[in-house]
Amino acid sequence: MHRRDALTALAMAAFGGAGAVDAIAQQRGRGNIDSALLTPVTSTPPGVREQFAGFWKLVTYSSHGDHPSGRVYYDVKGNMTGQLLPVRKALPQNPAIEDFQQLNRGLVSYYGTYDVDPATRRVVHHLEGASNPAWVGTDFFRWYELDGNRLTLRTSPNSAAPLIWERIA
Repeated sequence: MHRRDALTALAMAAFGGAGAVDAIAQQRGRGNIDSALLTPVTSTPPGVREQFAGFWKLVTYSSHGDHPSGRVYYDVKGNMTGQLLPVRKALPQNPAIEDFQQLNRGLVSYYGTYDVDPATRRVVHHLEGASNPAWVGTDFFRWYELDGNRLTLRTSPNSAAPLIWERIA
């Protein structure tokens, strides 16, 4: 597996659950994702970013249990940031190094810019900074559905573990 594929698999696992390995295999040409869906997205048609602009609260993500915690933010200029927090226990009064390590396990955070391709229903996050430094400089592809105040993101077109976000007024 190429380094970039391995990095994408890690990110997809963090943001997408069990479909991550299958999605990577599909991206490497061994699956059924149309190759047009894997072409880079480097620009967004006028007026499209307005549909994404704002703060979104994570309401459903099966990989993070019954009470997921997360936020994603998009602005009209093409900037974005996202965070996912697993259920965590508070640090003890005198924490050890292991306590800090456990506290950050499962934390996913990144920022950068984004582009949207309405024809393929993809939003691409171009990472400039991340909780995992290996992700910096990579692109995270997400397939999206917008329905009123709900935004559904999938790490592959057929992912069974979507992240469902609700717009914060």
